[in-house]
Amino acid sequence: IMGKVRGTLWQVEKKWKVPDPLVRLNFGTKQWPVSGEKMLGAVVGKQKAGKTIITQALIAAGKQRAGVQNPLCFENEIAGDYMYIDTEQSLGFYGYSLSLCHKMTGLSDKTNIPGLYAYNLRGLSSTQRIRAIDELIGHNELGILVIDGIRDLCRDINDWKETQEVMDMIQEWSER
Repeated sequence: IMGKVRGTLWQVEKKWKVPDPLVRLNFGTKQWPVSGEKMLGAVVGKQKAGKTIITQALIAAGKQRAGVQNPLCFENEIAGDYMYIDTEQSLGFYGYSLSLCHKMTGLSDKTNIPGLYAYNLRGLSSTQRIRAIDELIGHNELGILVIDGIRDLCRDINDWKETQEVMDMIQEWSER
């Protein structure tokens, strides 16, 4: 572990690669960088505010057919597959929201979204969800990992120790 830690020692002569923004949010003539390589991000808001649709637009932006309009756009192609994990929606809404994502890509009704692996873990306990996500990710080189419902990975969101353990796991997943 110390070899990994020592490799992060900051020194003025060391050239650090600043990640280019991979995703930009476009509204008219304005653009805002949203995400970069190995970054953790969160879509937060009140219940039923449209957070799932935002994450679906993010996935669609990376997988869309040329010429499709989407307010999110990718600056560079992201290597690796995309994994979408839903921990809270019923199977019906999960299927519906992914069909909206599919429509946003502009792909035909008979074409699966290439390189997208989506799973619904609502029927599992928080401990089982973490194990399942860890196994699903394995040591794959994912381009994007979306977990819709991170709160559902904790039994008690107010337990600081459990919450920290879950955050540590999420950070580990982001480095794979």
